[in-house]
Amino acid sequence: MPFAETGTTFVWPSAARPDPTDQDWAAAERLHAPAEIAAMRRAGAYAGYRVGISSTGHWLFFVAGD
Repeated sequence: MPFAETGTTFVWPSAARPDPTDQDWAAAERLHAPAEIAAMRRAGAYAGYRVGISSTGHWLFFVAGD
């Protein structure tokens, strides 16, 4: 699963970053049904499980849902 680097934070999956790309959404289809991805895109944000780790290796967050 691809990650995204947002400043000094690494975010997984990459669709959880601000302004995810079409490639980010396509990769998220490995985790969610197409209808779920479509709903998240309409809402303007990824709403599944996501994790953020600092560039120094510190766990910053784990979010389940929106």
